Amino acid sequence: RFAEYCGAALDVRRESAEFDDNSDISDYAKGAVGDLYVSEIINGSDNNRFEPKQSMTRYWNAITASRSQTQRSAAEILL
Repeated sequence: RFAEYCGAALDVRRESAEFDDNSDISDYAKGAVGDLYVSEIINGSDNNRFEPKQSMTRYWNAITASRSQTQRSAAEILL
């Protein structure tokens, strides 16, 4: 939602995939989770699960922010 608010487009870098626990992801978040997955900002866990009920640690916040910033920087270079 923040990328959309800022008018930023996320790069599609891979095909979409459904996590094994897709039914646990809230309906309002499914679109954002899918967008972040295809742009390779998030990956889910090793066992093809997103684990939406788990807390997001500072480590994963930093990884997500870094990947988001990397995409933004690459887009700015192309402008």
